[in-house]
Amino acid sequence: MLFRTTLGPLRILALGVFLAAAASGSGCKKRAPETISDPVAGATIVLPSGFKSGPIPGASSEAQLAFRLQASNVFKDIGVGVISESKADMVESYTLDSYTRLVTKKREAALQDFRLESEVQNKVCDGSPCLEQRFSAKATTVRIAYIVTIVETAKAFHQVITWTSPSRLATNQADMKSIHDSFREAK
Repeated sequence: MLFRTTLGPLRILALGVFLAAAASGSGCKKRAPETISDPVAGATIVLPSGFKSGPIPGASSEAQLAFRLQASNVFKDIGVGVISESKADMVESYTLDSYTRLVTKKREAALQDFRLESEVQNKVCDGSPCLEQRFSAKATTVRIAYIVTIVETAKAFHQVITWTSPSRLATNQADMKSIHDSFREAK
């Protein structure tokens, strides 16, 4: 009985030492903000601390192919993808409004139980006009909350897309917003 009583506080002390080492930087290293860029597509975003660029765990192969830039933070349950479409490759001439309507209709048709959660908001990203919208949809058996910013540059339309679970949206919104606000046209 004495062994169990003294072992408990020792475990707590060891855990406290481990956590203190991690917090001071001598244990686990926290990822610094990272800039990821695709000069061919003309897009750059800055990922907050803790994000990892590269293929998104659990994303469909179709999504993996569509995203020119992609990243995630599995601990916060946030995914990030950027889709860039060159205006030179488009058959029709689109305005920012008409392109946004087109991709919204395509999302609505492709996603299960699609719901617009906000009106489209006019913004400016890196001096270029952009529109932001929020929606949710069902993915298999769970609901996902999305924020999409569509940016029009001289040569392309860029869709900066972030997503998380609805229960974490309020907590994750600052990181998601910082990613959208960080968009820059790659020179």
